[in-house]
Amino acid sequence: MGRPLSVSVELARYLLPRRRWPQKGKLFPIVLMLEPLEACNLRCIGCGRVREYQDVMDERMPVDQALQVAEAAGAPVISVSGGEPLLHPKIADIVRGLIEQRRWVYLCTNGLLLRESLDKFRPERRLCFVVHLDGTERVHDYVTQRPGTYQEAVSAIKEALARGFRVCTNTTIFHGSDVEDVRRLFYTLKELGVEGLMLSPGYAYEAVSEKELFLQREESIKVFRRILDRRDHL
Repeated sequence: MGRPLSVSVELARYLLPRRRWPQKGKLFPIVLMLEPLEACNLRCIGCGRVREYQDVMDERMPVDQALQVAEAAGAPVISVSGGEPLLHPKIADIVRGLIEQRRWVYLCTNGLLLRESLDKFRPERRLCFVVHLDGTERVHDYVTQRPGTYQEAVSAIKEALARGFRVCTNTTIFHGSDVEDVRRLFYTLKELGVEGLMLSPGYAYEAVSEKELFLQREESIKVFRRILDRRDHL
C-alpha cells in the first residue's frame, strides 16, 4: 500500500511556498469537495442526504460548471462525491477535465456501479477510486440496508486493481461500531492491495433522525485509538 510518490512531491511544491500564508491572514485551499449531483442508489442508515436534498435530486452539474469551479478554487486535490458520482451521465468527462487541469482526483463511490463504469475511465496516476465500506459483509450490508452491497463493492475493488487503477477505501465509524470487525475489514482490504484506508467518524446533522448512531468527540478518540493500537497487526 502507499500513494504514489508523485502525489507527495506535487503537494509539497504547492504547500511549501504557502506555509507562512496563514500567519499573514491568507488562506488557501488544499482539497475541493465537488458534488456534481445529490442522487444516490442507496439509502444508508445515518445518511440524511436523500431526505435533505429531495428538491434537487434530479439536478446534474454541467461539465463546464464543474471544471470552472475547480479552476476558480485552485485546490490541487478534488474529492468528487455526492450522492453517487457514477450516476452522473458525464462523470467521465468531469474527471477527464479535472485531470487535464492537473488535479489529483479522488472519486468517492459505494462501488455498486464501479465495475460497469470502469470502461469509461483509464488507469491514471491522478485518479483514485475511493470505495466506501463500513465493515465486513454483515455490518456493511446492514448499514446500506441492501444485501449484496459488500460483495459487489469488493468485486469492484478487485477488478479495478486488476486493471491498474488506484483504489482507496473509506470507512465511517458510528456509535457502537465493532472495533474487531473494522480490523477484520482492514486486514481484508490490505490483502486485496488497496492503496490506503481512510477512517472517519459519523456525525449528526438535522436531516438525520437516528442521532443515537453518532459518536461524540471523546468516544471518537477512544474508538480510533482502539482501532489503531493494533495497526501493526493488520
